[in-house]
Amino acid sequence: GASIETFITQATRLQVAQDLRAAPIDGTPRADDTVALGLHGSLGFLKALELYWGWVPGGPNTAGLKLQLWGESIRASKAGNFSLSLALGTGLYVAAGGIPSESVQATAPTERRGFIIEYASPHGELSFGYRPFDILLLNMGYYHSRISYVVTFDEGIKDVYDQRGTLTIVHLGANVKYSFLIFGLDIAKAQLTFGPLMNSELSFGFNSALVW
Repeated sequence: GASIETFITQATRLQVAQDLRAAPIDGTPRADDTVALGLHGSLGFLKALELYWGWVPGGPNTAGLKLQLWGESIRASKAGNFSLSLALGTGLYVAAGGIPSESVQATAPTERRGFIIEYASPHGELSFGYRPFDILLLNMGYYHSRISYVVTFDEGIKDVYDQRGTLTIVHLGANVKYSFLIFGLDIAKAQLTFGPLMNSELSFGFNSALVW
């Protein structure tokens, strides 16, 4: 089976550095509230194993494998089904860029050129679900990710920004399934630690999916 899902949720936007123009770089991180809209898909190629991917504008592209440890997946389960699954994957966003000399805050105007690697984030998630009725699935999950962000300027003013952190999310949700359609609501508690920054947020989200 397979699925395509769209979701919209409250989220935290991580600004990892205040100013990449400064010499040296001002690497103080900041967290801002935002709304995230994205896509998620999965493809099952064995009874208990599936490949998943995710996309969020301006964020990392994610991919990984999900193993059904117990029970049936959301596509096949019936009333009374208990399920337990484990997902392991990573996210990666890579971009090349530069800062022109007139924008660099240094005594002698010198440009910065280099490569930006944003949000290299290996992650894991353990999910538990129960279906009290054929139409309704209740679920909860624990998600943990390690975040690394590296900026390397290898021409002009040579400088490296390297910061790491973690993101932990505990979430509860309810999904209604009718034929090939699923609609769901989710509430999540997220704890972000990134360098000196610690941020805790409660968020709500909505998702819809087509499954077959």
